[in-house]
Amino acid sequence: MPPTEMPVRGEKPLLLLDVDGPLNPYRLITKKGFLEPKVKPGERRYQYERQEMYPRGWAGPGALTVLLSPDHGDELRQLAEVYDLVWATTWEHTANELIAPVLGLPELPVIRLPWSEMKRWGQHAHHSGSWKTCIIAGWLDAHAPGRPWVWIDDDITRADREWLHRHYGDHRGGPPALDRWLLDIHPSHGLREHDFEALRTWAATLQTLARGPVTPPCTARHEHIDYPTMAAFYEKVDLDRSAE
Repeated sequence: MPPTEMPVRGEKPLLLLDVDGPLNPYRLITKKGFLEPKVKPGERRYQYERQEMYPRGWAGPGALTVLLSPDHGDELRQLAEVYDLVWATTWEHTANELIAPVLGLPELPVIRLPWSEMKRWGQHAHHSGSWKTCIIAGWLDAHAPGRPWVWIDDDITRADREWLHRHYGDHRGGPPALDRWLLDIHPSHGLREHDFEALRTWAATLQTLARGPVTPPCTARHEHIDYPTMAAFYEKVDLDRSAE
């Protein structure tokens, strides 16, 4: 089945994945190699490999240098047990052709994010955030209405959170919705171990809340925290990131 027709079925939360930034920490790339990403004390350091690729439509004078970690592939395959993974990247279908094999991932559904839309957005911007936001919201409304989701990207801002808040009819300034999460990842370190722990906790929390008002389980990193609501989880994660 062509990737443009891949269905998104099921009841698991969706994990919308960007490539550049979260999986390819491009700010670590140097002319001859790459820098090691920073990690928290006691945290596992993922091993990266420098790749030279020619994505579809790439117009550079040479190959595009990309940093990818097979360790990310291991983590994502584990997350696929509790999430449905979807590409949300300007690599589009090339992510299935070039990125997925390196990470050991199967072919995934793709949200189309053509560069032409970014240019059009620059001329007719509806908010000051990412040009991807409206497209992703439209895709979710059309293909996965009502499904919980996490969007992982390196370009998420407060403006995007506020736009989605209004788009889904939330009261502006109220508590975060329990069934969606915008996870901003800095391109100088990419996804790290504590991010994957938080993603596992978020999925487990959703499952627990679906069963009733019981305190959700926590990962080792957050074992000293109780999460009677998802809002407390978001607040804890945001505080962790602001302290970096």
